[in-house]
Amino acid sequence: YKTWAGMLNRCYRKATDNEYSAYIDTTVCEEWYTFSNFKSWMERQDWEDKDLDKDLLTDNNQYSPENCIFIPAWLNTFISGERKSSRYNLVAIHEDCGKYISSPCCGDVVHSSSFVNVKDAINHYHTVKSEYILSLDLPKDLEYEVLKFFDRRRNRNLQKVEYFIEMYPTRSFEVRRPRLPSVGDSFKTFKGDSYTVLEIKSHQEILIEFEDGSTRYVRNNC
Repeated sequence: YKTWAGMLNRCYRKATDNEYSAYIDTTVCEEWYTFSNFKSWMERQDWEDKDLDKDLLTDNNQYSPENCIFIPAWLNTFISGERKSSRYNLVAIHEDCGKYISSPCCGDVVHSSSFVNVKDAINHYHTVKSEYILSLDLPKDLEYEVLKFFDRRRNRNLQKVEYFIEMYPTRSFEVRRPRLPSVGDSFKTFKGDSYTVLEIKSHQEILIEFEDGSTRYVRNNC
């Protein structure tokens, strides 16, 4: 019941709730509106200690028997932990220092590399993710589905770049070097935590302070 209720809550909670903003266009099939139908399906799956996932098998934003599968929690995080950049809406690629930064995280290691060409950054991201999956001892059917998933995501992101070029042919994918922050500037992390620049110790080391009063030095990659 907890799994079923959580699924409905993610899809139909108010769109103003930032925690579930990623589910604005996601729905549940009519069959699963009834708990007994969902329960019957779930009991036939390998579900214990696993998360319900709708993204691995298809790109259809609907929870349904055809689209859903139970996968380990770490794998659910691995395939859903892709970030959107502010400009191109691409996965885990950030504009910094005149280059595109691809930073796929695999296990406890972040494989960061910089590229002049945005397509090279996209290919790097998905290649590293796929190679990591191949290095694990996953069941072959699950490994196959995960590799297909990253191929779909790679193609989708490359298509977005092509669309951008077609729609805005006069714009360049060159990235300008951002200005250095100044003491007193305020920013937010990807998680929404606010911080203020207290000190610029060097070109590459900046002291920041969070709202709770904690401070730490961070590396400026420019």
